Amino acid sequence: MATKTLAHQLAEYACSLNFEDLSKDVVHEVKRRVIDSLGCAMGAWNEEPCAIARKVASDFSAKQGSTIIGTTLKAPPDWGAFANGCCIRY
Repeated sequence: MATKTLAHQLAEYACSLNFEDLSKDVVHEVKRRVIDSLGCAMGAWNEEPCAIARKVASDFSAKQGSTIIGTTLKAPPDWGAFANGCCIRY
């Protein structure tokens, strides 16, 4: 049998994890990072690279795709991640 890739092992771990398995400290830190990421995305909202990323992602609209942060637009998951990631990391 072939050895599982690291990505496969991480996916199995993530899928088997229950919220109850997480400590209060872990939950707190995850909340901090999500809030920080959303703050970064909103802070970068008006920057040209972020506007371009939203425009590009919106050209690939999907009825049941991923939400582009700060809009009512939905895009395929890869394009939604691209647009949102640009804002979060700008």
